[in-house]
Amino acid sequence: MQGPVKKGPIKYSAASPEHTSVSPDHERVQESKLMSPENHEEAKLEELRAKLIALPESPKRVTSDYGCFIRHCYRNFAITGKFEPKKVMDMWKALSDAERQQFKAEADINQSQLAEYDEWVQAVGSTILLQINGERALSGKKRLRIPASLRPVRKSSGFRTFLEAKVASGDVSTLDGLPAARRRARELWRELTPSQKAVRSIALLRYYLRQCFLTGLLYSMGG
Repeated sequence: MQGPVKKGPIKYSAASPEHTSVSPDHERVQESKLMSPENHEEAKLEELRAKLIALPESPKRVTSDYGCFIRHCYRNFAITGKFEPKKVMDMWKALSDAERQQFKAEADINQSQLAEYDEWVQAVGSTILLQINGERALSGKKRLRIPASLRPVRKSSGFRTFLEAKVASGDVSTLDGLPAARRRARELWRELTPSQKAVRSIALLRYYLRQCFLTGLLYSMGG
């Protein structure tokens, strides 16, 4: 009678697929090699967007100790109703050095976070940020702040600059209100030759007129 057969450790070949250990990073690299350039770029964008959507809100933009003090007063209802600069300044002067130092520390933190945020925004770019803000708006989240230097620039034919120059020179006055400014601006617009009328959209024309009114208002106030 044959005795029990001794079984040694089972040896698997290095080529055995079921027992080959492959790291997740290696799998991602292999999948990336099989992608077309378009799919590869889309995968990179999806990965970046997934990281961005989980980022915290934009940092506070108050970077002065006095500004932090004003925010503190509003949060604690020390300031109600109309803002009175003299009253707030008297409250600020009444603080001790230690209390002012607390607001200075808060301002330093805000300034540091704001600098890091701006550096991150410059690296990401406005295209991705606009996509993220669209998704955050749909989910009820606050949109990330995009610096003015990265915001899309509305294409202009020079008409806006022309109207602003007329407002500054006094040819278009906003002191009598927007309707009067609109009528005068239309008169100037009709005087242009067809080749000068690069802006043909009525909606865009109304946008320029609104900007002309706001510019004239600031100009009349000395801004």
